[in-house]
Amino acid sequence: KDLYEVYLIVEDKDDLDHKTGLGPRLWIFDKGCGQSRVRPTKGGALDEAIKALRPWESYEAVVVFDADDWVTDNFLAEMDRLYKEGKAVGVGRRIYPNRGTDVLAGCGALISMGQANIMAFGLTPYGQTVVTGTGYFVRSSLLERFRGYPWQGLTEDMMLTNYCHAVGIPMGLSLDALV
Repeated sequence: KDLYEVYLIVEDKDDLDHKTGLGPRLWIFDKGCGQSRVRPTKGGALDEAIKALRPWESYEAVVVFDADDWVTDNFLAEMDRLYKEGKAVGVGRRIYPNRGTDVLAGCGALISMGQANIMAFGLTPYGQTVVTGTGYFVRSSLLERFRGYPWQGLTEDMMLTNYCHAVGIPMGLSLDALV
């Protein structure tokens, strides 16, 4: 049995990332071809994909990262380590080069996520972190609880973070898994 499968969510067939998915062991989820396009957000597309794929039947976790970003070669191993430590959600460390084409946006994301993680580690009793939409995993059992991905806003990563903080779901941060 394969250890992983890769699914790519794109805006539509004109999306430049669509060509990335045209290869072996890659499947494409096209937001424009779904049953409904009521929520044309990453969270809405994730919900549609999770409901269709039902990962809790075959996989222990779902890893999400942006197709136009890169992750270090140890990213999946680091997410697996956090999973084995019992974390329900794990996130890699956000770095600048992924947004190098837009310096202001890249620096803003780096500063805000870094500050949020520092505040979270210093202020919560759980040692929680802040999920960034660029690279994280979610246990399939958590997705099964909702039979989908209920955090469907434009900032689905922050919605997931807030939910985990509110109900005490253990989250982990890998400083070695660069995203």
